[in-house]
Amino acid sequence: MSHGHVAVIGAGALGLFTAYELVCRGAEVTVYDRLPIDDIRNASWGNAGHIVPVMSVPLTSVPNITAVFRSAFERNSFMVLPRRVDRKSIDFLTRFAVNSRATAWRRAIESLIPIDRLALAEFDRLTVEGLDLGFERAPFVSAFRTKKAARAQFADLLEVSSRGLDLDIALLNRDELRRREPLSQTEGQFGVVLENQGLLQPPRMLRSLVEALTGRGVTFVTATVTAVTGAKHGTRGVSVSTADGAMTFDKAVISSGAWLDELSAPHGVRPRVLAGFGYSLRVDVPDLPEGMLYFPEAKIATTRMGDSLRVSTLMQIDSPQAPFNPRGAQRLQANARRVLPAAHWDTAREIWHGGRPISSDGVPIIGETRTKNVYVNGGHGMWGVTLGPISARLLAEAMLDDRPEIDLAGFSPRRR
Repeated sequence: MSHGHVAVIGAGALGLFTAYELVCRGAEVTVYDRLPIDDIRNASWGNAGHIVPVMSVPLTSVPNITAVFRSAFERNSFMVLPRRVDRKSIDFLTRFAVNSRATAWRRAIESLIPIDRLALAEFDRLTVEGLDLGFERAPFVSAFRTKKAARAQFADLLEVSSRGLDLDIALLNRDELRRREPLSQTEGQFGVVLENQGLLQPPRMLRSLVEALTGRGVTFVTATVTAVTGAKHGTRGVSVSTADGAMTFDKAVISSGAWLDELSAPHGVRPRVLAGFGYSLRVDVPDLPEGMLYFPEAKIATTRMGDSLRVSTLMQIDSPQAPFNPRGAQRLQANARRVLPAAHWDTAREIWHGGRPISSDGVPIIGETRTKNVYVNGGHGMWGVTLGPISARLLAEAMLDDRPEIDLAGFSPRRR
């Protein structure tokens, strides 16, 4: 059954997964992106590849907002103030601070738990359907310098899991940690392991999605969308404008990542979005991790990627147009060298930076705007890949079937 013609603006993980779910339900889909589809190196491409839903918690928290403002005085803060402070960034940071209160954080957690609970199973489903995402089940190991920090993370994970997430979790002493993950030997004195999580290869995931969508007749348009306009009186559909003109669709999904505000604000979307820039690189190592190895105190995330290691860090809040910051790349290498001295640093390559869309209340934005037939799927922060498949399926169900598996009210673009 045909569900009409839908425009999806944005070819990151969220946009492509959304297009996939829509086309599989019978919609005709056109995907817009400002970059050529065969040359995308966006935030999804640079994602660490960790599929660990229990870690998908709101970035709005007292420690994080404190780290943002301390970054004005501390050189090694993992969250960094915008380099250019304007009205938009002040508005965002004010909202972020208000939503970092404990009560607001707990409300955000309650919204996220239902989709966190479903996230891993979605990757299993898509793999069975034939998508080659490079997905596999694997352990997630955190290496700590201090027992206090290890116990704190252990307690935090148990608190989140007590709200409905099943976890296979254990503490590791130094010998157990080093035997399991030799790369942790310099930094790790204590460990926390989460078994049966997931990892994937983000570049491979994007390639596979594009191939699958092309095979299903999806059209890709390389253009910057300048406006999405609702139907005028007496007409039907949604207009999508670019420099080359406008096209009319039955529905549109704005999934433009860190640029979400530009297109969604005219449609009454209340949460604000800024870019949370991350940095990553690849390096050869003598011992690849069993799965994912994380150094929480240094904020260094690593993932086995082929025969090398992807290393990522940092959350630099800024406008999506912010240029590459050499200091961010230098900070990544300096911190990574400290925790991974055994890596072959002369092989470091693919140094990347990109902006992940952070919402001002730490919760993804999924659903219909105040403009009929204009939808949003974005604002997931660092969890766009982790939550991409489940967010896309739920939105497609809401758009075409009118019966999503779980209530999306907590993610509404119109929420206060």
